[in-house]
Amino acid sequence: MIKLVLSATLFSLCFHANANSVNGSKTIVGFSTIKGENYDQWDEKNNAINDAKKNLTLSLAKKYLTPEALEKNEVLIEKSVLPYSNLYILNTDVLKHGPERDGSFESYQARVNFDYSLENFKKLLKNKGILFQDLAQPKVMAFIEVMDESRLQVYNWWQEDKPKLHPVLNPIQDRLRFALKEKGYELLEPRKFSQKMSAKEMAKAAGAHYYISGDVKVKYNSSGSMTLSEGDF
Repeated sequence: MIKLVLSATLFSLCFHANANSVNGSKTIVGFSTIKGENYDQWDEKNNAINDAKKNLTLSLAKKYLTPEALEKNEVLIEKSVLPYSNLYILNTDVLKHGPERDGSFESYQARVNFDYSLENFKKLLKNKGILFQDLAQPKVMAFIEVMDESRLQVYNWWQEDKPKLHPVLNPIQDRLRFALKEKGYELLEPRKFSQKMSAKEMAKAAGAHYYISGDVKVKYNSSGSMTLSEGDF
């Protein structure tokens, strides 16, 4: 009989960020096509600024969506996310604006600097049902060490020549994979590392965005049954 106790923290990833704080800034040029000589400068300026906002929004969406998902959801983003740009664009500074001519084509251009909150943008994508629809899934590595208290041995697959999970890790890995998938993350499989590295370095080398580290303890009793308990995560 196996007793399996897992800490809840194993199945959660915490992100600490002030959603109302600026964590990005970008300058973008927006355009508005001028039709006729008697145009309204105020309207054209606003149209150019709105075009810059649209371009910024699609640029931010690239951070979370695959090119295919972005193309499929571009219209939805413009209709359901862009109207709420005040939630993630925290400051707008028009650096320059005015009519520009290129041959016979004349447009009104606005060079705009935006301060934005990625956290707010991400939440808005999630609220609109876009974020986890076709998300370029963040990848996670799990470095869980097995401590055999009965045999006084420690097993960690990342330091072995042929990476192979200890048998007791298989159900843990399966449950972890399922829990992470529900949250929109992908658990990476064990792989060989050419040199001794820290967990952070190995995760980066494997292309992971996050990593989980910790240990589980194994102990055999006189009847040969095994007890598995959580360690530190």
